[in-house]
Amino acid sequence: MRNSLLKFFGYLLYLALCIIAVDYAFYRVYLHQVLPAGWSSWENPAEVMQNDKDSTPKDFIKSKPAGVVRIGCFGDSFTHGAEVNEHSDYPSLLRKLLVRKGFGNVEVINFGMTGGGFHSVFDLWKYFAPQYALDYIIIGPSCFQTDRDATFSSGLNYPVKSALEHFHPRYILTGQGMEEILLAGRGRDDRLAAYTRFIPPLRYLRYDLRAPAFLAAPLHILVPGRSLKNPFYYRRDIESEMDEIHSLQLGEIASHTPQMIVFNIDPRIVRLTAALRRKNIAYFAVKYQEHVVFPFVAIGGHMSPGGNLFLARLLASSLAGARESRQSVLEFIPLPPPTAAKGRDQESSTRRLSSYRDVHIEVAGSPMGRFFNSAVNAEQYCVGPSCRSEVDVFNDAVSLIGFGAAGKSLLDRPFLALDFPLRPGMRIVNKMYFRGRLISERANGRINLLRAGFPVGWAEAEMIDKWIHHPHPTWLDLQIDGEFDAMEICIDGKTVFSGKRLGKSGIVRMLPSSGSALLFIKADGRVPFNPDATPTAGLAYLCLQDAARKNCAPIAVFKKREQIFPVVGVSKPLTAFGSSGPRNSQLNSH
Repeated sequence: MRNSLLKFFGYLLYLALCIIAVDYAFYRVYLHQVLPAGWSSWENPAEVMQNDKDSTPKDFIKSKPAGVVRIGCFGDSFTHGAEVNEHSDYPSLLRKLLVRKGFGNVEVINFGMTGGGFHSVFDLWKYFAPQYALDYIIIGPSCFQTDRDATFSSGLNYPVKSALEHFHPRYILTGQGMEEILLAGRGRDDRLAAYTRFIPPLRYLRYDLRAPAFLAAPLHILVPGRSLKNPFYYRRDIESEMDEIHSLQLGEIASHTPQMIVFNIDPRIVRLTAALRRKNIAYFAVKYQEHVVFPFVAIGGHMSPGGNLFLARLLASSLAGARESRQSVLEFIPLPPPTAAKGRDQESSTRRLSSYRDVHIEVAGSPMGRFFNSAVNAEQYCVGPSCRSEVDVFNDAVSLIGFGAAGKSLLDRPFLALDFPLRPGMRIVNKMYFRGRLISERANGRINLLRAGFPVGWAEAEMIDKWIHHPHPTWLDLQIDGEFDAMEICIDGKTVFSGKRLGKSGIVRMLPSSGSALLFIKADGRVPFNPDATPTAGLAYLCLQDAARKNCAPIAVFKKREQIFPVVGVSKPLTAFGSSGPRNSQLNSH
């Protein structure tokens, strides 16, 4: 009996060693694939701050001059001003706005951290910002992201190789409040080795939501793209954990700051701030989804110069103690229906779009918009402060087709780049399939050209009206009911979209077919935009430009109007700190 038990346990040990050996083999391949070429780690986030804006700390002496009021802006890449030039981040624009209104003794410092979660932002405030003696602190409009704060790496939503390029400490909950957990290791190489160890140090096994390497490696190799959360994580209620930590951090900042503004695109953060019940905190939500429209958003999803100006004006109103911000906005509406036209001269040009030097959207003579393909890394479009467009999103495309919707401008609608020319009246047809059999075929709109002979058209396709917006879409998710499992969208008999129903849901994921590319129009981060300087009404144009000439066609109508945006004013407005500027109410004007 004893020998049988020994054999049994010996066999179990043998199996365990075999499994560990196979797992370790996966781990070696995994390690080779995910180790970054260049990376950094820091205990103090100030070490990795970018200094490419007019408003970053390098431009200010640490000792605050007498009579100066200092405002510090904290957040992630939205605060830093990713995708715009050195003059168009919202802290720089806020400073210019205040100076124009007579507040020449105000300095606005940009402490934005690209890729930073709020745990890193909190450390930046705690260990670095006190040297600048800030009178006001502004936090927003983003950076409270669980995927960044529940790990020691860049974030769970990044590919592993990208996530391992930066490490940072994080905070955890304890019985007494919160505690900062530092990185394991003494130097950069030592820290990377510790974090990627087959069995990591206990602090990572307990407090990092990213799965340890011995669990992540087999999944990474066998099922690329799938992720696994750490089953040994010290909490199960992760959202509640983040809420508690963020509340403690906001409360500590408020306890050491004369005046504070928290404005955020996430209503959850606004609710957390309200629950603190601090008189020195002003808080309000920014309805980001209402402003993810042209021309507020740049190619990679950050605010454009116009979007940052919008934020700066909201904050100027809050600093003035106001309850609202009156701003001029441009409303883009569809073009009137085209007049009927006949003849072959209506066919679009067969010249390749990629042969043009520039393709852009022009408003009031300014080249404000560009086409964007989400399948291409947005960083390739904008490099450094100049934000140069370097990617040809058209490849060998001949024409563009935009999918309109009743009452909505084409500037906020999806486009397809096609490898064939367009003609007015070409039919858009939907084909429905069930188990490989065609069960339905019906017309879903006809194509109009923006102008005779112009290689861009549009159609009000009923199916595309059911498009579900995603921040960075590489496909179209359509909400469609019916008994079918696959679908095609065809133009003049050529399939341009094909897709399948996602499980039993009513969502059909449509991918561009060969020869097509899904495009969207976003603002150019290099081009300033001030709606006050535009006419009260006019046309937006789509322009094709080469060395010889510029060929434009109207794509939308714009009208300027004044809109009121609610804000919450600080309890001690800017003049309460001794500014010699004009009355507070003037900050709220144009």
